[in-house]
Amino acid sequence: MLRIKVKQIEAMEAVLLKRIEENALSFFKRRTKNRIGDAEARMYISHIISKVSRYNIFEEKDILNFLRLCITNGLDFEHEEEFSWAMDILVTRNLSGGEKMYRIEKGFS
Repeated sequence: MLRIKVKQIEAMEAVLLKRIEENALSFFKRRTKNRIGDAEARMYISHIISKVSRYNIFEEKDILNFLRLCITNGLDFEHEEEFSWAMDILVTRNLSGGEKMYRIEKGFS
């Protein structure tokens, strides 16, 4: 029987997180037309990844979509009164991350 140790899982998670961060950096730089340096962009991305994990959003495509919404509407758009409906979706526990992002994107269209 194959057994995976906690340290192995943590190592895999770190590799996946690094890949997501690099893809997010590339995405961010394209969306902002390289107007922001790498260090500042990485801080922004780190903040986004930390935030979306609290909302149980873990899929890379959903993280990138949330990043796009933050670039377009502001880093903490979900805390703004005009977007309170987005926060209502984000804190709904029985929705998957993908479903949350689908509903939020639908709300913006």
